[in-house]
Amino acid sequence: MWRRDRKVNELYYLAPDGRLMAVVIDAQGRAAVPRSLFRTRSTNLGSAYQSYAAATDGQRFLILTPVNERSDATVVFNWTSTVKGSAR
Repeated sequence: MWRRDRKVNELYYLAPDGRLMAVVIDAQGRAAVPRSLFRTRSTNLGSAYQSYAAATDGQRFLILTPVNERSDATVVFNWTSTVKGSAR
């Protein structure tokens, strides 16, 4: 995934060990030494879909992360009706 603000030609990718990496590509297409940003728990390496998204400036990332099988989730429908002063 490329950094979207284009201030730097920077490419992000997941390494085989799950680390999120960044590498700067210069105007001639040469890659700098990749740097590790942080380790993830992503299990989607080699998947057909992207398992992470970067903020435009590359300062924040959303990453699909496995959860334990016994996790609970609450789904709230029509939540805007509970907000004081919401338009209906």
